[in-house]
Amino acid sequence: MVKYILGIPIPDNLKEPVVHNCSNGIVLNEIKPYRKEDGSIQKIDYYQAGEIVKRVIYSDSDVSEIQHFQDEKLKVKQLFDEGVLKSEYYYKPTGELNYYLVYEYKLDKISAIEQSIGLSKRRVEFKYDFMGRISERTIYSDKKSKIAQRYFYDAMDRINGYEDGSYQLFVEKFTQDNKLLTYKITDKIKNEIVINNKYIGNVYKETSISVNGEETIRKDINYVDNIMTKKPTNNIDDLDLIIAGLYNDKQQESSITTRRDSAELENRLDSNLVNIIEYKSKVRPLPIALRKRVMYQRSLESHG
Repeated sequence: MVKYILGIPIPDNLKEPVVHNCSNGIVLNEIKPYRKEDGSIQKIDYYQAGEIVKRVIYSDSDVSEIQHFQDEKLKVKQLFDEGVLKSEYYYKPTGELNYYLVYEYKLDKISAIEQSIGLSKRRVEFKYDFMGRISERTIYSDKKSKIAQRYFYDAMDRINGYEDGSYQLFVEKFTQDNKLLTYKITDKIKNEIVINNKYIGNVYKETSISVNGEETIRKDINYVDNIMTKKPTNNIDDLDLIIAGLYNDKQQESSITTRRDSAELENRLDSNLVNIIEYKSKVRPLPIALRKRVMYQRSLESHG
């Protein structure tokens, strides 16, 4: 029997080389290569439990296409040019095209991703700093710019600043294990929300929330995990997050002033939060706990 070592057939009359088992108990997929008449590989099919899960198609020595299957139906098709991913096509279980992505590059980095769903197009463009980190990200919907984001990093490679056309976020302090301790959010009309998280050791205790200098205490770990302090990426997961509702396409043009209707602290806080969050809110960098609080306040107002 002819044995293959790294894809090379070893004739029986040669001394059998020592082959080490490197699978470490992992069950490998069944692999079925297809070759052209000249012996070069045309494609390779990968199987699990007898069903095809992936097909890799080659052009000379480069991968030109990768197809992913689910229940033996094409789920995703990736197209490459000289080994670089250029586009991805996502299919419904019925076989119809769901949407597709097109990737653009500058200096070997992804400079833009465009998603097409029917006649609708969404696009994200990226800029990088001298260390190769994403420093700017601009989101378009049907060729109209919706939001331009800027990210700032500290010496420890953490996001310590964020800004767009409506908000600025600045992290004043981290804990020793890089959790958010104190950060401030400022809108265009200079309203300020200061979030100060308190810990006992490494365990979260509570949060002090100051709105334009007026303070209240809440216990909600959501304040510790603000999504706008997460490092931006240039993959489809981040694009999905953008499309899924983190950003609001409606732009409020009217300026909203902060109400101070009541002398009671809680009422003033609710009033401030409603106006600050609603003002020109194309993006919502606040923790979800604040957004829930506004929804609750609106519900009370609507029911008298």
